Amino acid sequence: MNMLRFLFPRSWSARYWDEMADLCRQSPRPVAAVVDMVLLAARLRAQQLARHAGWAVSVSSALVFAAAVGIAACVPRLAHGWVELPGHWWSAPWLLAGALGCAGFSAVLYGKRPSAG
Repeated sequence: MNMLRFLFPRSWSARYWDEMADLCRQSPRPVAAVVDMVLLAARLRAQQLARHAGWAVSVSSALVFAAAVGIAACVPRLAHGWVELPGHWWSAPWLLAGALGCAGFSAVLYGKRPSAG
């Protein structure tokens, strides 16, 4: 259970971790409780990232740009075009950079979304 603690922001973890860990241990569905904790950590991190949206957008933009340049450099070497990218080890860093960049943009957008309550 303590392995999940690093997913949470320090301030939240210091204040609420012991109580949340106890609730998870006592849960009749421990797997579902752990999944809920991971989702909560993702949401808290997205909110934290949204507070620093300018930095997040800059990093995300750089990652997406690097991915676009890398993929553009890789595609001419492929016999069947871009659909082959996932099958080649040397294209993985560019795909990962693109995925991280898109995740960063999503986190910023998700963090700025008004709450339902």
